[in-house]
Amino acid sequence: MRANNDADFGAWLLQLGNGQLPAVDGNVNTVEIPRDMVCDIANLIDFVYPQQMSLANVDDFARKIILCPRNEDCRQVNRTVLQRVTGAARTYTAIDTVVADDVDEIANYPTEFLNSLEPDGLPPTG
Repeated sequence: MRANNDADFGAWLLQLGNGQLPAVDGNVNTVEIPRDMVCDIANLIDFVYPQQMSLANVDDFARKIILCPRNEDCRQVNRTVLQRVTGAARTYTAIDTVVADDVDEIANYPTEFLNSLEPDGLPPTG
């Protein structure tokens, strides 16, 4: 969408996609992003989402997204945006043990490991 309104950005994207940008330190998998194309994540979140959101109009906000290159970046954005949602908080509990007939199989999944998982499609843990 931004490329439609910004010819320089559109040209840069084409060069990136065609592999025509110079490599950084000889690494062909690394390119330098011009400083004017980088924004602060807090400013981006403020641009996309209002400071306070209500569950009553969640459909309006569900149509907006911020794409992130890494899962950890996505989790950071999600935590920030979720703090803006007003309303009563709900806590859902989960089981943190493995149920299996084989005792050796249970030992492969310690509680600390199970609590560290953040599966897609489920809300983040604490």
